[in-house]
Amino acid sequence: MNKFQKKQLLGCVDVLWKAEEELKEQQPGAQKINLCADMQEFTLAMLNFLGNIEEEDEKLTDCLSELYKMLLKVSQDEIPSEQLEAQINHIKDHVEKKETADN
Repeated sequence: MNKFQKKQLLGCVDVLWKAEEELKEQQPGAQKINLCADMQEFTLAMLNFLGNIEEEDEKLTDCLSELYKMLLKVSQDEIPSEQLEAQINHIKDHVEKKETADN
């Protein structure tokens, strides 16, 4: 992964943080469900990005996949949205620790 790609992923994680903060404020209902769906789409876009840069990172892929599943549970009020915070933090830590190429 090059520096630009790592920077892009970290930017995406920041977007997830902001969305998660907004999600905490949502009451059960259509807006909360729609925000979860948007976050799921964004998570899928991140997974596609990893695939397009031919970055084989099973741990990061698993973390993003778990976030996707958690968002479904949050949208159905099966788990509190605060649980997403730890998962997003885990993703951020993993991306920050990734080695970058000099290109």
